[in-house]
Order: sequence, then C-alpha cells, then structure tokens
Amino acid sequence: MSPRIPDTHAEAWALLPWLANGRIAGEEREWVEAHVHTCAECRAELAAQRMISSGMRDDAVPTPAAASDEQRSFDKLWARIEASESATLPATGTGGSGGFRASRTVRWLAAAVIVQAVGLGLLGFSAMSGGGAAADDFTLVTREDPRTGARAHAPTVRVVFAPQASIETINTLLAHQGLEIVAGPGTQGNFTAALSADAVASGASAESVAAVMSKDPNVSFAEPVAR
Repeated sequence: MSPRIPDTHAEAWALLPWLANGRIAGEEREWVEAHVHTCAECRAELAAQRMISSGMRDDAVPTPAAASDEQRSFDKLWARIEASESATLPATGTGGSGGFRASRTVRWLAAAVIVQAVGLGLLGFSAMSGGGAAADDFTLVTREDPRTGARAHAPTVRVVFAPQASIETINTLLAHQGLEIVAGPGTQGNFTAALSADAVASGASAESVAAVMSKDPNVSFAEPVAR
C-alpha cells in the first residue's frame, strides 16, 4: 500500500513537532515526510524545530541524583502539552497554519524555559494536581538565579506574545527589557516574566516595562503584576 498523502498543508504542519522529536511513526510518519519533501515552508520549520529539540537535549544535564525526578517531571509536562494539542487539532484541514504556529511557539517556549531551569538545577512544578491553579496551567517556579539576578520578589510582568513572534524574537525582546520568564504558559498562553536586578537598578519598573512591551508588534498583551 502506498503511503497516505496528507490532506492539507495545515494537517502536516500540525504534526511537525512530533516528527521533530520522533514521536510519530509508521504510516503517519511516511505521509508527513512525503509532504515535507515537497514543501519548502515545512522543511524550514522542521529543521528549526529539530535544532531546538537537539539543543534541549544537549542543555538538559542535571546531576545523576536529580536526573530521574526531573526527567519524570519533564515527561509528565510534555505529555500534557501533547494531549492539549491533540484535543484541539481540527478534524478537517480547512484551517490555515497560523493557529498551529501560535500553539507551537507557546509549546516550544515552555519547553525552553523548563530546560533552562533543569540546567540550573532549579526545576519545580505546580498545578500538576490542580491544587490552587487552573487545571490547564503549567507553572514553573524558580529560586534566585545568580547569573541573571532573577529574585523571588522581583517586579513582574504578565505577557502574551503575538502568534507570529518567533522564539528568537521573543528572547531578544526579553533581553532588551531585562526580563526572564519565571512562570507559564497559562491557559491563554500567558507568561510571567521577572525584571532582573540590573533592570531594576537602572530605574525600570513592572509598569514601565509593561507599557513598552504592550506597544511592541510581537506582544499581544502586557500588564504589571500587582504585588
């Protein structure tokens, strides 16, 4: 039997994250690879996601004593992200790829935040059992990072990035504003970002940074978090 050909570009696009991390196989993998072979946009996207996936594996090097717990936590979160994506996947291929780009950006940004914390040995999760936070929230809790100056009581901003914003663009925007993501994503794709000690020392506040962020085309929403 010949491999199944994908019904639409959007259908194949939605499965690229699973192709990149090796979580699809058999006939499904064959028709996605067949589409990627003929689609320049999907080839570029797949290459970018494989680079991110490879970087995540290289950077996540916790100590042997903590490795198993951190891996289990990561696997649990990743399974929840995948389950959420599967639940919202359209049954038909009538939609464009914009929505898939948006969810993919949130998914990979969340994974990148987790990997950064694993590398520092500061990984912690909440909202896994629904205690206190919304059931679909993924929350990352970190202690002070001596390299970035993120502190438990630092001024923070709640932000939602625009669907078209790439991870590179988001990282650049955060760096320019002296921000570090410390929690998220929530049910609406919102993240919480804390100001670094240097940013606060230079006169920045959650209010001023949120005002600047809200005017950026790569940000859909930004507001200071009340303390």
